[in-house]
Order: sequence, then C-alpha cells, then structure tokens
Amino acid sequence: MITLSVVIPAYNEEQGISDIVHRVLAVRPALKIAGVDELELVVVDDGSSDNTADIARSIRNVRVVQHSSNLG
Repeated sequence: MITLSVVIPAYNEEQGISDIVHRVLAVRPALKIAGVDELELVVVDDGSSDNTADIARSIRNVRVVQHSSNLG
C-alpha cells in the first residue's frame, strides 16, 4: 500500500486554508491512477489566533495538529 502524506503548515490562514485543503484533496483520483493508494493530509496550525484550525478540522479526511503557541 502506497500512502502520500501532505503536510500543510498554517499560521492565521483562515481566509485560504479551506481552498488549499480542497485543492489538495481534489488530486486523489489522479493519485489513484498514478498508483498511490491513500492520501494523508495533515494541517499543522502553528498557534494561529484565528479560526484556521477549526476550519481545517471541519473538513473530512484532514488531520489537524495544533500548537498552542507559534513555534516558527
């Protein structure tokens, strides 16, 4: 089984996180054709003070790792 892991670092990206996550998830059919069985998408919220983590968490098939403060 081949898994492709995509990690998206994010800091105060509530205006754009949904768009980029959906764009990445949209390549799943092409990945299947290329022989990739699974796409793992991880958003790392680096202590955002906006709703970045909540928005990412609301999207199916996305794992969110959230830092309590900005680590840089």
